[in-house]
Amino acid sequence: MKRCLAMVTALLLLLTGCRGLYPSDYISVESNQAPYAYRETTAPAVTDPTEFEPELLPVSTLGEIRKGIQALVSEGEPLGRFLLHDYLGDTTNLAERVRNHMLSYAPKYLYAMDQLELQEEASGEDIILTVSYVPTMSPEEFSAIGTSRYADAIPQIYEALRERKSSYTVEIISYQETDFNRLLDEYAIAHPDEIIEVPEIRTEVFPKQEGFVRVVKLDFSYKTELSTLQWQQKTVVSLLEGFQSRFRPYDSPQQLLDAMYLLLVPAGGYTNDDDATVFSLFLSKIGSSRMMASVAAWFCQHAEQESGVVVGERRSVQKTEETEKEIWEPWYWNWIRDGEEYRFFDLHAAALDGVEPALLSYEEMMQDYRWDPERYPAFVPSEEEPAPEETQPTESQPPETQPPEPPEETQPTETQPEEPPEEPPEETQTAETQPEEPPETETEAP
Repeated sequence: MKRCLAMVTALLLLLTGCRGLYPSDYISVESNQAPYAYRETTAPAVTDPTEFEPELLPVSTLGEIRKGIQALVSEGEPLGRFLLHDYLGDTTNLAERVRNHMLSYAPKYLYAMDQLELQEEASGEDIILTVSYVPTMSPEEFSAIGTSRYADAIPQIYEALRERKSSYTVEIISYQETDFNRLLDEYAIAHPDEIIEVPEIRTEVFPKQEGFVRVVKLDFSYKTELSTLQWQQKTVVSLLEGFQSRFRPYDSPQQLLDAMYLLLVPAGGYTNDDDATVFSLFLSKIGSSRMMASVAAWFCQHAEQESGVVVGERRSVQKTEETEKEIWEPWYWNWIRDGEEYRFFDLHAAALDGVEPALLSYEEMMQDYRWDPERYPAFVPSEEEPAPEETQPTESQPPETQPPEPPEETQPTETQPEEPPEEPPEETQTAETQPEEPPETETEAP
């Protein structure tokens, strides 16, 4: 009897297969390499998204199609179908129109997909539009992409640099063409207490052609481990706070320059390294023109001296056994406001040459330094200021001498000017009442 039961069981297994042992109607195996396979909420995973036919979503405008595709991307659904019923727009080249509309108003949704396909199918008087794509990121990664206007996006990018993120992506409205490498470099120079190491930055802008709304992705790669950078920043901040009190008493730019030189340039020697950081400058006395200028500007600002960093080139001479070659190399130095004039100094060059730093005029700096005048327009006009100053006093002197002379000669006729003084008070009274009216209009305007 037992042998008969065993034979019957084996026969049933041969006839029904292994699926008879499982309660589910489907069995599928998915590859780990499949990024984000489409999943139905009430059925098991489907390896081919086209096997599942989603519900038709009725739309009547191009904007509704865009919002429907945005919903698919946000939910991670790689397939959608739209029923164009009583469509108000032009249906010729519909697929191309949808792409261009997405690029103009929602580029970050196109950025999150690949191999986008739009197929049109006639259904009586209506059109069925099938949308399919391959996701390039998970819904969680997509939700992390924010949308901001240009003025608000720049501080967010600065924050990503301060927090040492590996990458940052943002959709920018009212986008402006920007050199992000230069933008972040200028921020790092102005904040040596926040940015210890400037990472290598790779910028990607989507779409590449011009657009009112663009997606910007910044990838940051650091040479130093993040934990080490955090420890170095704490050390640098404590050092800067301790040094800051030393520069408070100095009111003269030259006194401040001498104090910075004694602090930053050791008597035992100074080493040049283009990859120097604030940490290496303070603890190892290894610096660069960029890092020295950055720290000097920070000290000047905290000493309540108007100062900044100039980026340009410095002339040097390369000597060989037979010839001498003049070259211009990238360089950083400082400017400082000295009364009504701009002065310049280069602590890094003074440290390398072993000489005391000096405040130089515009003409003196132009002998061995050069920079883009459009980037620093305030420095150039200072050279032309003396010319108008000579002509202005000559023009102003005659009017000053003429008014006092007529009253002395025309004393008898002073009765005529006495009448006008009675009118000015009336004008001043009206002038006093006029300012009272604008506040009323201002209050009414809100």
